[in-house]
Amino acid sequence: MILEMFGPSGAGKTTMAAALATHLQDLGYAVTPFIGVRANPLKRAVLKCLASARFRTAAGPMADVDSVLRILPPRDRHWFVRMHWHLALLHREWCAAQSSNTITIFDQGWIQAVTSLVLLSGETDRQRVMRALDSVSRPDLLIRFEAPRALLEARLRNRRQNIGAFQRLLEINLQDSLDHVSHVDLVSDLVSAAGLPMIRVSSVDAEGFKLALDKITDAVLASMPAPRPDANRVIEGHLAALPR
Repeated sequence: MILEMFGPSGAGKTTMAAALATHLQDLGYAVTPFIGVRANPLKRAVLKCLASARFRTAAGPMADVDSVLRILPPRDRHWFVRMHWHLALLHREWCAAQSSNTITIFDQGWIQAVTSLVLLSGETDRQRVMRALDSVSRPDLLIRFEAPRALLEARLRNRRQNIGAFQRLLEINLQDSLDHVSHVDLVSDLVSAAGLPMIRVSSVDAEGFKLALDKITDAVLASMPAPRPDANRVIEGHLAALPR
């Protein structure tokens, strides 16, 4: 089963993905989390470049990566290259998840990637965005995060204050991150109309976080058989961060 967290920057996707992985593991399920990190941005970029080139050489053309970038190409060459690197890695990890017997959690998967490409390309035509969504793999369950704009702004300001100057240069600016909420709404409407299983959660405070965790857990348990006694583990996973 593949779960994807989806929503605007600062809504709590990464925090929930980590907590959910631990919670499901405590319930006896084998879990593979792929959670974005922000440490060592230059080193991460170099490793992503080398790894994506290796995966492409080994696996041949990756139709989903090439197709979605043709439909929603980032206007900035720098972002085009970064997204290509990231999507090549996402393709590899998603293929592994599809053949796995574990619960795999992505805090940024293909739906979030399309949403990022809407921002970076400036393309908001619904038919074109729907074509992009049709070109990529979809999760078994999409968890849609919602939060007030004021809270998102406060969290994003705090995040930018706690990263280095070089890393800030690699991030999307605050205003674009806030404007990105409308792109999330657009993609959310499209995937909902297409019938993709999706639940909506909000984790604006500790109580809301607990309610959201319970809601997601209930949805997972309804779709999964009881865990085997030997499955009580978290399988190591990692995926470098997309623009948020």
